[in-house]
Amino acid sequence: MYNIDTNKEFIQAIEEGKECEIDEEIFDYYLEVLPPVAMGANVKLVDGRRVNVPFCFAEGAMNMIAFWHKDGKHYAQNTVNFNPYAFG
Repeated sequence: MYNIDTNKEFIQAIEEGKECEIDEEIFDYYLEVLPPVAMGANVKLVDGRRVNVPFCFAEGAMNMIAFWHKDGKHYAQNTVNFNPYAFG
């Protein structure tokens, strides 16, 4: 798992399929930058785990990025679920 301090590190870790521990600032940024593509979703992460998450982010034709909380920390990881709004 990666501990992420910057958005650049976050993007790199997500592209590599890593589970990322992120700070609240990055969590809130992705919640607010665009409307979430899914809220209260059950998704499959790239490592095969299924998780219930508060929201997922995606922009265009890409897999969704899942965001969740556990034990007072914030996490994110790429999913195998494609953005359902990618093509209208």
